Amino acid sequence: MKLSFRAILIVCTMLLAGVPRILRAQYPVLTGMHEGKEIRYWVDKILVKFNEGLSEDSRQKFARDFDARIIRHHFGEWYSLDLPKGTDPLDLVPIMLARPEAAFVEADGVITAADDFSNQWGMDNTGQTINPPGGPITGTADADIDASEAWLITKGNASVRIGIVDTGIDSIHPDFSNGGQLASNFLILVGSNLDFGDPNKPWDLNGHGTRMTGNMAAIHGNNVGIRGVAPNCTFLPIRINNTSTTSAAEGVEFAAQNSAKVINASWGDPNGEFSQIIEDAILFAGEEDALVVAVGGNGTGPIWYPANYSDEYSNLITVTASDHNDNKAMPTTSGSDISVAAPGRYTYTTFLGQTWNWFNAASSSQATAYASGVAGLVRSFYPDLSAEETRWVLQNTADKVGSSSYSTDK
Repeated sequence: MKLSFRAILIVCTMLLAGVPRILRAQYPVLTGMHEGKEIRYWVDKILVKFNEGLSEDSRQKFARDFDARIIRHHFGEWYSLDLPKGTDPLDLVPIMLARPEAAFVEADGVITAADDFSNQWGMDNTGQTINPPGGPITGTADADIDASEAWLITKGNASVRIGIVDTGIDSIHPDFSNGGQLASNFLILVGSNLDFGDPNKPWDLNGHGTRMTGNMAAIHGNNVGIRGVAPNCTFLPIRINNTSTTSAAEGVEFAAQNSAKVINASWGDPNGEFSQIIEDAILFAGEEDALVVAVGGNGTGPIWYPANYSDEYSNLITVTASDHNDNKAMPTTSGSDISVAAPGRYTYTTFLGQTWNWFNAASSSQATAYASGVAGLVRSFYPDLSAEETRWVLQNTADKVGSSSYSTDK
């Protein structure tokens, strides 16, 4: 079963009882000329500053006259209008400006921060050329998770906690901290280090946890490094001994006990060997309504445990890796127990030593971190969804890619 997270928030009609339709988030980017300059801007939406004193009825009538709808009030008299699909907002600027209700009208431009976001093809793939070691490599446009489009709707909510059960984090990394102090989207709990050392300091000595954390949690707008999928969620770093099933199980339980709604588990047993203590931890997480996002596995062998038991746990979703061309990243596992695929090769992320670098190898761990971030966005936007319903949304709104035959009846 091979799915991609492209367009994850462009969700079609929900089949689950009580699950409403998710807002349309797909605003493709156009390039055009405005006042003699080339600009990039979002299609299907436009910004209007109405004249002061205009009534709500008048604003709504203005929108209806263009078959548009007001979707957001920003500040003052500025509003965003959603336009009919395929509408180029530059065509409407002079027409709308001619109306007496409008003071200013402009397309919603695309801005670029002074970071390395262009390296993150998994977030926004324009077909750009990236330069990892051994590169350059050119991708396929839209072979990504459509993060930029999703962020128009939400970047997460602090009420949604994501537990990162891994080797800890680099607590002074510039993409996690402000002036050497962990950013406010991180919550360090008493007892969050289940490995050796100070039990209250889940600091990373391995590097794996720091790489996973960057994909999910890296700060936006700090003009350095990368951008995480769900930066406005709250993150619970939990350091475990990455060679111990007992430690891993304790980490999952600790996350669930402390109100994590998503638990990232970028680890597993490569032999697919069942573990009762891991199962009990996953079942406990389910009782606490936590979605466990588990790695499918690397290499050409069997699907790793607990991913190979995904049918047994309604609160478990399993992830393999895709590449910059929407192909399966080789070598990573595949099979009927894999729920979805996400970007997992030539990923640019946070490293120990307050740096950023490429992780070239195919890695379902990286993919799992991406998927956990997306789950955090979904649970932020729809806080009433259960863990099982969130799994359903992820599986059934992902894009089918490749020629493999598979279904979402899991």
